[in-house]
Amino acid sequence: MFDFTIAQPSKIACLYCFVLYFVIVITNWQKTNYRRKSSNYWPMLLGFILYAVTQWIPGDWFHYQEWISRRSFSLEDQEAPYLFLRLFLNHNYLLFRIIVWGAAAILLSRVFKTMYLDIKSSLAVFFSMYAMIFSYGRVSLGMAVFFLGYSLLIHSKESNYKPIQFIGGIILMLLSTSFHRSMIVLVLLSAITLIPINKRTIYFYILLAIGVFYLGRSYLNDFISSGFIEGDLTWKLERAETEIDRTTGRNFNGALLSTLKFATVYIPVLCISFALFRKDVRKQVPVHIIEFYILSLFIIAYALAMYVAFANDVFYYRTLYMCMIPNCVVLSYLYQNHLLKKIEWGLSFYIGVLYNGLSLFLFSI
Repeated sequence: MFDFTIAQPSKIACLYCFVLYFVIVITNWQKTNYRRKSSNYWPMLLGFILYAVTQWIPGDWFHYQEWISRRSFSLEDQEAPYLFLRLFLNHNYLLFRIIVWGAAAILLSRVFKTMYLDIKSSLAVFFSMYAMIFSYGRVSLGMAVFFLGYSLLIHSKESNYKPIQFIGGIILMLLSTSFHRSMIVLVLLSAITLIPINKRTIYFYILLAIGVFYLGRSYLNDFISSGFIEGDLTWKLERAETEIDRTTGRNFNGALLSTLKFATVYIPVLCISFALFRKDVRKQVPVHIIEFYILSLFIIAYALAMYVAFANDVFYYRTLYMCMIPNCVVLSYLYQNHLLKKIEWGLSFYIGVLYNGLSLFLFSI
């Protein structure tokens, strides 16, 4: 069966990624600008999947390829679904990426639909801001599964806990941990936005905080920092940065990329916060959007707290990028409803485009 023949990164392959990224951004964004009800979103979705499947940049795209081609493995090598796919697909890497990243992109589109967002416009925003990060690791599938479950759960909460949505949401949130073990962080943090704080629940929150930090120290550090997790999101970023450093040196470019990488998370959150601080905006934002925003804040706070407590860069990076989907959900809602100032939208959106574009450009020269 047809499979990838490319076995190592090249400047031409990286240039392909650079061109494909901007073709998708430009052709889809011009058609979704400020439209609540856009036309068919499938071309955008298929372009998204094509990019994620063929992001041939130095780093873990090729490490995954090596892992898929291996004939021997241990049960601790990866999570069970990926081991099953590896054997079921007879070590076909093309099909593996189509299924894993294709499923992640499709589930992401379902998240936007569940949150009553225009799917095409939201996919265009997400792709433009986070295409490279989304395409790095299998953690993207875990996040897509979790946030689909979370979106169902908060909608069931608004409608007095409809059984199907409630049970389906819980199942998906728990199931996400089988696609990436780090999703246990999101499962635990989500309780903060779902359970009100009062005298009866305050003790639960104290126990939850202790439990989350205990897991971070005793278990999650092994899950996330261990070398066997070849698809680790942060490891991919570090490998990519190492390659950039090799070609550009530890100079202004390297420092700029490192800054932009974190800015793709922090700047959108800050701009969203400024918008929600305005009373006239806050009144127009529904509860389910606010809960995504609150979860994003707790993810950032947790990432920073764990970094301060344990000085673990990998842990910090991985947790921080769990904000990708909630950031995009809130930003897309505010944008599609004309609730953002031009500077808030411009900073949030174009910082992601700048990071993706500049990174891909440096890989291709």
